[in-house]
Amino acid sequence: MPRRRRWFSLVAPFLTLAVAACLETPPLTAPLSALTAALPSGAVEAVIQQEAGPSPGTVRLTVRVLARDTVLAAYQGALTFAPGAFELVSVSTPDGTDGETHLVNSSTLPAGRLPFAAYAPERFGTDEAFSVVVRPTLPLDAMHLSAALDVAGVASGRALAGTSLRRSAGVRDDAGRLLTTVR
Repeated sequence: MPRRRRWFSLVAPFLTLAVAACLETPPLTAPLSALTAALPSGAVEAVIQQEAGPSPGTVRLTVRVLARDTVLAAYQGALTFAPGAFELVSVSTPDGTDGETHLVNSSTLPAGRLPFAAYAPERFGTDEAFSVVVRPTLPLDAMHLSAALDVAGVASGRALAGTSLRRSAGVRDDAGRLLTTVR
């Protein structure tokens, strides 16, 4: 019996690690309600979140559009960054609800700009604008990542005042904590 216990005590930690490694990690679903609640009434903010990418050496950046006390049906903006900050691996947009469309124009990537836009008949089914998987060539601080909206509107077609649109404060982790700030 002592041998069996000793063998088990040696093997148990490795089995635990193996099982933990096999568990699938959930997708990025950050608790952003606190960030939304911190916005002034009627404000809309573009937020950048970072998480580990699907393969070694990659990072997933998700741009979200948060609104407080406003039901958005359209917006247009851009993710900006230092030219050459990363290599683009992939771009994805959310499926959304019926009639909802999300667009990203990667043709301006070399200039350090990824324009994006979205529209919906009534409202968006998600706050996600788009995600990119990138292979960084610069440290996060040196990328100078920022997201901003040029315009946002409601279903009636009315555009929100420019003073309601807020630029991202920096890059956040999946818990909403700031990792870098916009300069």
